[in-house]
Amino acid sequence: MKKEGPIRYSSQYIGERCRTLADHGLLTHVGNGVYTITEDGRKYLRGELDTGELESSEENGEGAAQA
Repeated sequence: MKKEGPIRYSSQYIGERCRTLADHGLLTHVGNGVYTITEDGRKYLRGELDTGELESSEENGEGAAQA
């Protein structure tokens, strides 16, 4: 089995993805580009949460997550 090198993404791309995950309640932005995973995020990783049940903060009237 051939081992591949790291997958490279820009910090801008990673920030955009983290903001999207935070907007859907899977991450919490704690400041300075640092995020923590929420309980819903843990449930999703364990396969216990259907993403169809999630709605963004924009959809539920809270506005966009700040990053």
